[in-house]
Amino acid sequence: MFDHTTLSMIWFVITGMLLLAYLVLDGFDLGVGILHPVARTEKDRQIMMNAIGPFWNGNEVWLVTFAGVLFGAFPVAYSALLSGFYILFMLILFCLIFRAVSLEFRSQVSTKLWRFFWDWCFWFSSVLVTLIFGIIIGNSILGVPLSPNQTFMQSIGDQLNLYSILIGVCFTSLFALHGSMFLFLKTEGDLKKHIHTWTKRSFALFLVLFLITLFVTSYIAPRISAQVSTHPWILFLVLLCGVAIVSMFVSLLRAHPTCAFLSSSCTVGAISLLFCAVMYPTLIYSSIDPALDLTIYNASSGEKSLNIMFIFALIGFPLIMTYTFVIYRVFWKSKPNANGEY
Repeated sequence: MFDHTTLSMIWFVITGMLLLAYLVLDGFDLGVGILHPVARTEKDRQIMMNAIGPFWNGNEVWLVTFAGVLFGAFPVAYSALLSGFYILFMLILFCLIFRAVSLEFRSQVSTKLWRFFWDWCFWFSSVLVTLIFGIIIGNSILGVPLSPNQTFMQSIGDQLNLYSILIGVCFTSLFALHGSMFLFLKTEGDLKKHIHTWTKRSFALFLVLFLITLFVTSYIAPRISAQVSTHPWILFLVLLCGVAIVSMFVSLLRAHPTCAFLSSSCTVGAISLLFCAVMYPTLIYSSIDPALDLTIYNASSGEKSLNIMFIFALIGFPLIMTYTFVIYRVFWKSKPNANGEY
């Protein structure tokens, strides 16, 4: 059907779009978890959880799909990432499990201690998942010590470097902002006013961290700067981020929740595209020798496998998109309440 080079590019685009879909969709419900402690009453906390009730499990389908596609299309990169960041990925897995359990278990018993425990499990797991994702992305940008056998070993201390932590904190602030925009759209009354205040605080924090991250990245990651110099069109994505951020700011000032949420979604999407663009065609940078980089060409599956996967993708992706569309179509205009109803 297609040659290997073309297929590698196609699957890079598909993988990037799956990552974008996951970050945009699961980003807001992770953000709700990050903001969970700001709720002032038991009723508000339950409403915030109920707001993401119909969506969170469907949103995580995109993460599973992303991991499956990465495994099938770029198995060498998948193997290197999973083995090199094994502890971090295991932490993500356990946090996602605890997060799901806390969403389901919290309302089963009405005692104060029970709900207090699951509230903090929900918050901690949401923060840690987001922070670790950012740390992994930060290390991917900096580069890892890839060996000639296309694997790497790195201590957890080396992975928790200042730059990767900065990326993790920036990601956490971005998702907190995205979650606050979602709550601003889905809540009513006093809770909505309270959330509106936190949207402004989240916006200010994210903007400061985002600008710091751009500045630090331009100095600490010369290969990223070289990518921008080689491909000036990447600056268009930076401009797109700027436009989305300005639109979000204006929407907040005018108290337009729908426009604010769409703008935050565009911001997350633009940042995801920017990350993919500055990495292309590299999947994992080597900090030892650029010749050891894992790219979409030397880390991909064979031509036959990629062609077969492409055929299955033409069948499977429309089903996932249809499922997501139906869920959002049914529940989007409804408002959550404290009784678990929508």
